[in-house]
Amino acid sequence: MAAQMLVISPVLSTISALVVPLVALVIALLGLRLQRISRKAHLSIAALSTYLNEVLRSILFVKASNMEWTERVRF
Repeated sequence: MAAQMLVISPVLSTISALVVPLVALVIALLGLRLQRISRKAHLSIAALSTYLNEVLRSILFVKASNMEWTERVRF
């Protein structure tokens, strides 16, 4: 197939031979960059989730502590 391309259009074949590897290199570099960005985003979401989990548990504990007096009065 490569021989046919060279026979039909040597200039186009040469351009294709130069452009295709460059495009593959750019795609690979962008993939690595995207992977790093995704990893950072995942870590920040995990940290936020941990923080919110702690805060929400604290809020529930405070609510329960505040309702203790009301519950004593009821009984």
